[in-house]
Amino acid sequence: MNSLLALLLVALLAITQTVQSRHLSNSAIHFVLARRHGAFAPNRTADLDLLSSQLAAAEARFNLTQREVRGNKVVRTPKGKAVGGGETNNLIGEIGRSGNWFATFRLGEQKQPIETDLDMLAADFAVTSTSSDLGTKFQEQNSSSYVRSDEHPFPNCNLPKDNLMLPSIHRQFPLTFPHCRPSRQSQDTLHASGGILGLAPAESLRQISSSSFVRQLLDSKMIDEDVFSITLINGQEGLLSIGGTAADSMTLIQDRIEQFLGKSAPTSAAEKVLDTDQDAVDLANGAPKVLIDGTPAPRAPSENAKTEDPGGARSLLRRGLELLSGRIVKRARKPKPLEQKVTPGWRDQWKWSPVEGAEGWWQTLMRGVWTGGVKILKNQPCVIDLNMPFILAPPQAAKQFYSSISGSQRLPPPYSNFYAFPCNNPPAIHLEFGGWRFPAMRGMKNYDSSNGPNGKFSLGKVTDESGYCVGAVVETRMGVGDQSPVKKGHSRKEDKLHGVGSLESGMLAGNGMRDVWVLGEPMFRGLGVVFDAKSKSVGFRTY
Repeated sequence: MNSLLALLLVALLAITQTVQSRHLSNSAIHFVLARRHGAFAPNRTADLDLLSSQLAAAEARFNLTQREVRGNKVVRTPKGKAVGGGETNNLIGEIGRSGNWFATFRLGEQKQPIETDLDMLAADFAVTSTSSDLGTKFQEQNSSSYVRSDEHPFPNCNLPKDNLMLPSIHRQFPLTFPHCRPSRQSQDTLHASGGILGLAPAESLRQISSSSFVRQLLDSKMIDEDVFSITLINGQEGLLSIGGTAADSMTLIQDRIEQFLGKSAPTSAAEKVLDTDQDAVDLANGAPKVLIDGTPAPRAPSENAKTEDPGGARSLLRRGLELLSGRIVKRARKPKPLEQKVTPGWRDQWKWSPVEGAEGWWQTLMRGVWTGGVKILKNQPCVIDLNMPFILAPPQAAKQFYSSISGSQRLPPPYSNFYAFPCNNPPAIHLEFGGWRFPAMRGMKNYDSSNGPNGKFSLGKVTDESGYCVGAVVETRMGVGDQSPVKKGHSRKEDKLHGVGSLESGMLAGNGMRDVWVLGEPMFRGLGVVFDAKSKSVGFRTY
């Protein structure tokens, strides 16, 4: 396990114990994340065939839903078999897919490890057991705490109850969960066993008629708020925090490392961008004023460091440093203790952007894309998806983005979705949300071999001898040319009632990803991202 991740877990344990002892709010439950089969594109030279296949597989996930009109809004719904959604009665999401980020849920009396894949494009939680030897299968016969059920919330799924061990708070939680077993006649029974945790915010994407995982945690008072956050430590390890964030722990660790090293670590804080015209537009569209200008600047952790220690955090961190570094921390001078306060104003550490577009995914407005200190694009809609290994840009946006990077060029077919840039001239990229610029993919990767060489923006060199590297911003042609009609209502009468005609049919055609960016895994590196389902907003801050 990465040393920083281990130290972060020590800090999370200390802070969680303090929160519980003081009966304070915003106590999150933290799950360790891992990327299946390791970091993406770690090689010095890019494998363009592999990158192309990964791009096609990642884009295909966006074709499992369709848009339709419900009442006075457009929502995303799962597709059926007839329109390209795969076999009938399939759940959205692919368990065991290489490259997926997953958390290990420990379920049942013997705490059986179930690799549970995160999916930000799906909304259901389920555990699937197949006849295949692939994946991690839940064996209910080995758990005496397993309570059977005759309910069937989805075809081939029942609704039992068993205990789930909640990490970081170390408590057993009686979880009611869909347990699915594909029929023997289905090819799905040859797929991997495991779990799927859908994190999309819309009820319209739900396929299973049972209480969701997060809803059960809320109803049982295990968490206080319907939020989750994702923190990536490197290219293959991270944290999923449900009910809160890991920001306090990251701050605590940053300050402790600085004390240990005797100096301040370099950080990159977000910067305010003055754009009163766009603020007025956001307010007119219904964005709460607090999301526009009601929060202070999100700072780097070292700037937010506290000054006292919460009940044992300092000693736990010291032991963690001793264990992980293989040497004893100097104790000649007692370091100034730290205090980690948990207050109702935790949102003040973040800058928020409202969710927009068709209801379903975490889609928001990227107010600007900056390279070299110059704003080259503005008001770009974007969908956030952790399992996307690239940052996808629409054709015109990708062309304009790379035209701002001196010496860059499009690769020839069949790799024309990719661009190359001079390896010794990586761009300084900032993404703007809610009027603040956040650094993205900044710096070289040589401090972390799991991310590969040539900088965070690089997917590897074009060839071994080349001075050009493949950029992590990749052109996507999703949605281009979509014209076919899609489902709008349950009948022609309903279509007429809602005023759905040929114009709306054309607007709703395809997956709705035309001119939309996808901010994938590279965006999460160096940034904290929190998702608030209740207020339908996304928060950002630097680490």
